[in-house]
Amino acid sequence: MSDVGKIRAAVYRTIDKVNDLLPSGHTLTASDDLVLIGHTAALDSMGFVNFIVALEEQLEGELQRGVNIPDLLAMQNGDGGTPLTVASLITLLSSRVA
Repeated sequence: MSDVGKIRAAVYRTIDKVNDLLPSGHTLTASDDLVLIGHTAALDSMGFVNFIVALEEQLEGELQRGVNIPDLLAMQNGDGGTPLTVASLITLLSSRVA
């Protein structure tokens, strides 16, 4: 499996793990369009932190190396007003990790 495929699988496994922690009726719908950061974000700030920690653990297992996602997000170019979706997170991780 390519790094992109591994990253995508890790992100979707992380969504499943986070859903296990959320109350029913408040679970995330796993899709590339799911907004993680932005005006219509599916998670509150603590939920996002939990998502990132869980994703870093998944990526370390999948890629056999650590990934500091907050650092990658801080380096991301943009105006800060663009929502971060699952698809854009996968693209960012793929471009920086590969």
